[in-house]
Amino acid sequence: MTTGDVTASWCPTCKAHSLLGGEVLVLAPDGVARVSSWRWCEICENPAYPEQEKCCGP
Repeated sequence: MTTGDVTASWCPTCKAHSLLGGEVLVLAPDGVARVSSWRWCEICENPAYPEQEKCCGP
C-alpha cells in the first residue's frame, strides 16, 4: 500500500491554497488499485486548535 501523488488545491472554507489531497493505492497481483482518497487542510484541521470546526471533510 502506498500513496499516489500529493496535490495542493484551494480550500473553499478558509479561502487559502492549503488543501492537500491524494490517493491510497495498493499493488495487487492483477495490477494497481485505488483504495481510497484523502484530503487535509493545514489551516482548518490544525491540531493546535482542535476546537475549530472541521471544514474540509475526510
